[in-house]
Amino acid sequence: MLTILLPRRSSPPAGSNSDVALRWIRRGLEVLWLMTVILVPLTFLRIAESPLPLPSPMETAKVTLFRTLVGVMTILWAMEWGLLRRVSVRQSKDWLTWKTIRPVVWLRQFAKWLGARPERWIYAAVFLNVAAVLISTILSVSFQVSLWGRVPGTDTTAAYTAVSYFLLFGVVATHLKTVPQLWRLLGAIIGVGVLVGGYAGLQYYGQDLLQLASLGQIRMGSTLGNPIFAAGLLLMTISVSMMAAAITLSGKLAARKLLLRAAPWSVIIAIQLTGSVFTLSRGPWGGTLVALAVFLALLGLFVGRSSLGRMALVLGMAATLTALVALAPTSLGWYQPASSDSTLEQIEGRFTSIQPESASSGLGQRLGIWAASGRVILHRPELEFDGSSPNLLRQVFGYGPDFFTPTFMLGSVPFGGQLLPLETTHAHNNFIHNWVELGVLGLLGVVGLFLAPVVVGGWRLFQKMGQDMNLQKVLLIGLLALLAGRFIEQSVGVAKVSDLIVFWVLLAVMINVPNLTSAKPSGEAAKEPLQRRPRRSRHRRAAAGAFASGNAMLNVANYWKWGVIALLIGGVITLTWVKNFTYVRALGQVAGLNQSFVRQDLDSGLAMVDRATELAPDVYHYRSAAGAIWSAYRVQRGAAKEPECNLQSTDSRSYDVCLAEKVYSSYSAEVERNPWRWRSRIDLADAAAEWATLTRNGDLAEEALRRYRESTQMAPYSWKLQNQLAKTYISSGKPEAGLEVIAQSLGITGDTKNSSEAFLLSGLAYGQLNQLPAALAAYDEAIRLDPGYVLAYNNRGIVYARQREYQLAIADYDQAISIDPENAEAWDNRGNAYSRLAQFAEALASYDAAIRLLPSNARAYNNRGNTHALLGRHAEAIADLDQAILLNPSYALAYASRA
Repeated sequence: MLTILLPRRSSPPAGSNSDVALRWIRRGLEVLWLMTVILVPLTFLRIAESPLPLPSPMETAKVTLFRTLVGVMTILWAMEWGLLRRVSVRQSKDWLTWKTIRPVVWLRQFAKWLGARPERWIYAAVFLNVAAVLISTILSVSFQVSLWGRVPGTDTTAAYTAVSYFLLFGVVATHLKTVPQLWRLLGAIIGVGVLVGGYAGLQYYGQDLLQLASLGQIRMGSTLGNPIFAAGLLLMTISVSMMAAAITLSGKLAARKLLLRAAPWSVIIAIQLTGSVFTLSRGPWGGTLVALAVFLALLGLFVGRSSLGRMALVLGMAATLTALVALAPTSLGWYQPASSDSTLEQIEGRFTSIQPESASSGLGQRLGIWAASGRVILHRPELEFDGSSPNLLRQVFGYGPDFFTPTFMLGSVPFGGQLLPLETTHAHNNFIHNWVELGVLGLLGVVGLFLAPVVVGGWRLFQKMGQDMNLQKVLLIGLLALLAGRFIEQSVGVAKVSDLIVFWVLLAVMINVPNLTSAKPSGEAAKEPLQRRPRRSRHRRAAAGAFASGNAMLNVANYWKWGVIALLIGGVITLTWVKNFTYVRALGQVAGLNQSFVRQDLDSGLAMVDRATELAPDVYHYRSAAGAIWSAYRVQRGAAKEPECNLQSTDSRSYDVCLAEKVYSSYSAEVERNPWRWRSRIDLADAAAEWATLTRNGDLAEEALRRYRESTQMAPYSWKLQNQLAKTYISSGKPEAGLEVIAQSLGITGDTKNSSEAFLLSGLAYGQLNQLPAALAAYDEAIRLDPGYVLAYNNRGIVYARQREYQLAIADYDQAISIDPENAEAWDNRGNAYSRLAQFAEALASYDAAIRLLPSNARAYNNRGNTHALLGRHAEAIADLDQAILLNPSYALAYASRA
């Protein structure tokens, strides 16, 4: 069965038009895979950093180029298949009998197929990996998300991207046949390593010609944008460089000739090592050291001391050059360092400094991420939208590709001093990440990608033990060392498109190692002997010429095949345009978004986002950006008003209502496009609550409450979300429900300062229930946990005032004012307490301070007006009450007081 899936090796007769076409197609395929290896790591798209979240331009450019090149490869591969001899239907009928379709027969045939050639175990691992992705996509929580990605067009684990890796592997595995092809491929990988490592060095020394590093960044990401991704790629290019160096330094060489050959390799490896050092990425450092150690050990064991000594010389020279470049003193003044610390101090700091709690780069954070992922793997909690999916189904097949981020939050418990759950988009362990997303089947698939090549390579290497050094042995040693280092690096790192391309290509090289070394010494593949065709009669030759005209494509029996190929080509072209180039075009539309915010030109910014949304409606970032811009119109009162709402509005309130509706619509579309992001639901809940407040719409208030509740279900261990939900319950007049949520929040934070907000909310809830002693006790706890909590003092003073204990209330207001003299509410409340005690002078002084600090405070004007009225100052009282009504035309109490 698997032999049908793999491309056929047969070709048309030499010299025919089909044969010429095949030669060009195969050359084109080689050019394309070389372009993929070279261009994708070097490609970038840079736009000015925006205050609004946007898809990653760097990732979008790389993924677009990669999937486009793979799409062209797929087209050429399909055309090659069309030019080859067609599969006989008569032979295929034998597969449809009862005897052959039984699972036992298939297993027997599969075992026979595997046993025929050890390298087929790698094929089996690849097929298992792809099967895990496809099955998990079909059974995913969301087929669309798993197929295209959580953020379509970016570097995620979507099925579309995963299948692209498989196609790249298939093309290289079935077309890499000669040693010159191998050298061109290895040269491309080494060249990329030199360019990536070299540019990282230029960045470190302040020569960031392409301006790819952020201001103040001390870890260099080269053309990959991220230090971890750059170091992961350099790990593999360094290993390939060592392998190529060992091949070129084999044989009998005089000392001078050896040094002449070793010196260039030392420089090549030193450039890559230096770039890796400047990334300050500990996981790839460990993987690189393991890869180099395994390479030298295997070289000494299977090749001999002479080769070991030569490569030790190359590596020693490279390490010396790296040390000289990396540890160059900054006092020379010929460059501006990104950090005042020397390179050695920065390296030391990477192992001794404590990482911030919010980062996911330290070992402590990784342990927390792995523990949270383990809880998700063990319990497989259901997403709200997952329905009643059987737990066993999720254990075997996972939630679906690219569903790590939303499911991770279900198991992320409080971490660090803030007791907040960790947030991350990757497990920082490729095996755990696949286990979460693809289940046990996905774990077996990714482990198989490492285990199968190691077993096959080790078996082949032991077969060669005792033989003289040859190309095959060094290739196997280099690939095994690379796999060892990659395994270590992926145990604490992240797999991304640039390094994954090299990984899949080298898997294909591993499969073809026996075939490559059987070529002629000149490197050219031996031509297959042409079989002489049986002589045909003149009439038969004429009929054949009229039928085919020398081209197999004109065979009527192949029309069905070319029809399928034409549909495939059209589908690939459409897919590449719609699901790749449109995302790059959309990013181009928002390239000037930062400048529009600097100039406070919100109209231009909104137009940019609208155009981007039209091009890429499935990218939630643009909906979120639109909502943020609508909100900015309300904040920037001095700026120009939004034209549409300004035209429809008769006063400031109706203008605000119009803007609130637009904010709500934008965030509603964001949630519709990406319902598995809890922050999107928070945005929508805030928008619904604001719109409800302006319109006094009960349905909108209920929706806001529902959205807050959904966000807490998506991040159940976030006490901040629990407090927000409790606050919404209390403001909606549901204090009992709020107290239930507060209990859950306190269960997370315990007896820590983080609990002070929950106790404050408890005080508000008990105050609504008129349980004043309980409210005082809650505020006492809030103040005990946070003695500087201004709002707790203010609210406790309000409760004392309700109990007519005005002196105690004034003492709390005084404490709040001493902590925050700019707190207008505390000044206003203190004025009320003095007024109740008939200390009108002190009351008026407090009201004056409240109005000075917050001139838009209608309540303070109302209270001061009432105090003036008590003193018989009716003119001053009416003036204050007029101002209160002007500030708040719906202030009924001010109207009553003025009357």
